[in-house]
Amino acid sequence: MIVYPKRMTWLRSIFRWRESVAYNIWRRVLATTLISVGTTLWQLNKELPHLSLTALPFTFIGLALSIFLGFRNSTSYDRFWEGRKLWGQLVNASRTFTRQIQ
Repeated sequence: MIVYPKRMTWLRSIFRWRESVAYNIWRRVLATTLISVGTTLWQLNKELPHLSLTALPFTFIGLALSIFLGFRNSTSYDRFWEGRKLWGQLVNASRTFTRQIQ
């Protein structure tokens, strides 16, 4: 977590460059952009055979991915709910304990 000084306004914190994620990844983003622009220009200038893809592989991958993410989502929600129940039990026990002390 980045802790900024109190005198810093939110507008100045938006335009900080050194502590941002963009400072850490700008080289990779630039390299990816240059490679994609170069590939596009090369493909537009050269006469390459047209490759057609059917939607079938993407459909199977999408179906498998949706089932996998559905299971992951339900598992994470179960863990969240279990933690919420345990936190509620802790709060109730601490209130009961405080009442007994008083």
